[in-house]
Amino acid sequence: MNVSPKDYTIFIASHMKDETRLQFLLECLKSLIYQKLQIPIYLSISFENNDISNHFTNVINNIDFITNCGFLNICKRNEKTSQ
Repeated sequence: MNVSPKDYTIFIASHMKDETRLQFLLECLKSLIYQKLQIPIYLSISFENNDISNHFTNVINNIDFITNCGFLNICKRNEKTSQ
């Protein structure tokens, strides 16, 4: 079977209530990014408050596997939306 990355897309919807959950999200993203097949990843994420949002931004901007990934798209939402 011949599989093309253009045939698939990964969508992740997340709402972060506290900073301790960030590590689990990072493990998930790292696993997806390092797969043999590079499939576009779309992360839609909202936060309980601005402190958590700012922490998220600071962390992801300093992780090479995220900043160097050309197929990861992150959409930060201002409000929690239904998934």
